[in-house]
Amino acid sequence: MPDVLSVLCRVLEKYLRVSKQPREFGTEELLYPTEIHVVSAVASLGAVSVTEISEQFGTTRGAASQMVDKLVSKGLLAKRTDPDKRSRLIVEATDKGRLAHAQHMKFHKERDKEFFHFIENLTPEQRRTVLAFLENMDGWMASYLKQVR
Repeated sequence: MPDVLSVLCRVLEKYLRVSKQPREFGTEELLYPTEIHVVSAVASLGAVSVTEISEQFGTTRGAASQMVDKLVSKGLLAKRTDPDKRSRLIVEATDKGRLAHAQHMKFHKERDKEFFHFIENLTPEQRRTVLAFLENMDGWMASYLKQVR
């Protein structure tokens, strides 16, 4: 067990370092991983509410709203009132946001090629094991976040 925990801690520490490094995705804006992931989610999903963004990323509506406002100010997202429900705001990717999303997808396609190849070559049983591990870890991390709130 210690070998698994050791590797897991090492991976999580590296992920934390990576998550603090902004990159440029074809728009002359430096974007942190969280920012480009929100832009990409909105570009992929189409028009969504701030509540849907918060649910997608496991954050509060307030945190999602702040992130959306930041990305609106950078010209990557746009907000508008939902014509069917006036109290609800709809968020959409701008042309600049769609460009950043496309560059983000290109970055991962090129950068993560070996990892995708590894995942694709897992047996169905191995894939289920990896998925069960990740789902368990997701719940584990969620329990930590609940303690912080």
